[in-house]
Amino acid sequence: MNFSDDSMYNDDQLGIDITPLVDIVFLLLIFFMVSTTFVEARGIKVNLPSATTTPVTAEAKNLEISISNSGVLFFKGEEIAAEQLPTLLRKELESGAQPVLVVRADEKAFHGIVVKVMDAARSAGVERMAVATIPKQ
Repeated sequence: MNFSDDSMYNDDQLGIDITPLVDIVFLLLIFFMVSTTFVEARGIKVNLPSATTTPVTAEAKNLEISISNSGVLFFKGEEIAAEQLPTLLRKELESGAQPVLVVRADEKAFHGIVVKVMDAARSAGVERMAVATIPKQ
């Protein structure tokens, strides 16, 4: 008569099956890869500062303001004065959509001009803003 408990435990039952976990991880990875879009940088050449955060994803309609290192503003590829910005943004917002305002400031541009642009956008009714950066590599 064998009274040992060895027969109760089978070596096949001691492992944890992680196959379903791997399946879920791969499904999530594929979902995020398919649903991600990227903003294509175009227009005025500025040296963007680097950041450790992720880039802004593209929306259906983004408004873009570029600020050169000398503080010159560009809206839709044309040079504008800072006083024109609220009026131009209000015209863009008349359609009823709430686009993201992407501020592309040169890394050597003064902080004050970036703040003025963001204040002007806020006074024009822009609710969503982002600052464009280049991810660190």
